[in-house]
Amino acid sequence: MRRSNGTPGAETSSASESLPALVGRLGEDLSRLVDSKLSLLKIEIQDDLHAYLRNAVRAIAAGVVAAVGFGLVSVGVALFASTLLAQSEGLSRLTAQALGFVATGLSLLVGGVVVASLSVRRLKHTDLVPGRSILELERDREWLGADRSESR
Repeated sequence: MRRSNGTPGAETSSASESLPALVGRLGEDLSRLVDSKLSLLKIEIQDDLHAYLRNAVRAIAAGVVAAVGFGLVSVGVALFASTLLAQSEGLSRLTAQALGFVATGLSLLVGGVVVASLSVRRLKHTDLVPGRSILELERDREWLGADRSESR
């Protein structure tokens, strides 16, 4: 039989429920709480990882499509530049084509290095750690530490 001591949610135990039994039940409840928190952390990490991988696959697929398109445009620009060089400078067709492809390739190389370095820098700042769960686990650890020190 339980009766309330006037505080909402607080109940006192009857003589049939001993202190060791209450401590044991508290330990079981804390164990279940920690297990559920760890399960939640695991689920959050999996969700974050799946989202990260899904976005990475999309980025790779888009990169492949863009690379094919970029390659076709590059060939067109190089051929156009070689035609202009052959007509304006009086160079042979082969020399003009070589210069057109080299100029196009160098400009694409510089642009690619700039974009790649920016992407790597942005990727380095991506945090995969679930901050909310880590913070909640820290609070629980502090609460358990304070509870232990009060019970001693």
